[in-house]
Amino acid sequence: MHGALRAFVAEPSLENYLTAREELLAVSSRSLTVAELDALPLLADANDIRGLTEAISHLPPIAALVPRVHYYAALAAEARGDQEDLELEQMLLVICLRAMLLSGDGSEEAPYIICAPSDALDLLQELELAAESRTLVNRGDAAFDVIRCDDGSDVWFDASAMVQIPAKVPAISPSRREKTGKSRRRKARRPLTRTGR
Repeated sequence: MHGALRAFVAEPSLENYLTAREELLAVSSRSLTVAELDALPLLADANDIRGLTEAISHLPPIAALVPRVHYYAALAAEARGDQEDLELEQMLLVICLRAMLLSGDGSEEAPYIICAPSDALDLLQELELAAESRTLVNRGDAAFDVIRCDDGSDVWFDASAMVQIPAKVPAISPSRREKTGKSRRRKARRPLTRTGR
């Protein structure tokens, strides 16, 4: 367990959460993807506890602060009969949710600070709100996930850690093609056809 994460677990304060978040983001070689998060309930529903445990073990370090990951880790621990791990995962789920709730108030001026796309929906559930629509708002180097709720309110989440605004991809100019002396021709794609089933 990373030092800052250990400090957060020992003393789950906002300051320790933010420090652990920064450390785990720095050591994560990649971000936690929606596909990885979506696989967890599929494995749990299929009662594939070995697959679920394996999938969780391959997540990037930042997953240690994602409540949904701890929820599914707790389900796996319960299915394995591992009471100690079950209690740890339940505690981690609760302290991660509490820390995110302490990180802001959901307003544009003080958005909740999250680590994964699922965090926003998990926090809304905790606040007994339902999402109606979702918008990504970019402001300078920051990205915000803004969710319009069923009560008409907008809840803001700082999603900067998850969203990377893509850089412009350099295009090959016609003059550069002439220099290489090659023109690239694309192979024609076969149209997709229906199978007669």
